[in-house]
Amino acid sequence: MARALSTRVVLHIDLDCFYAQVEIKRQPALRGRPVGVRQKTLLVTTNYEARALGVPKMAKVSDVQKNFPAFAVPCWAAGSG
Repeated sequence: MARALSTRVVLHIDLDCFYAQVEIKRQPALRGRPVGVRQKTLLVTTNYEARALGVPKMAKVSDVQKNFPAFAVPCWAAGSG
């Protein structure tokens, strides 16, 4: 029996970096800097600039800021954006 040919598409979206890019969009002064997004005391994602420096995800924010002084972890208040 002949098998029908099908087209299969695999799409990969880097949503981790997306959240860091949203913060950069909200705060344009962060453009070109290593940026991360925190959840409580952990760094949950980073942008490509931070990844190139070796900044790890799921690390304590205090450890990352101590080891990478140029690293930015923007803060925002609920309802500010």
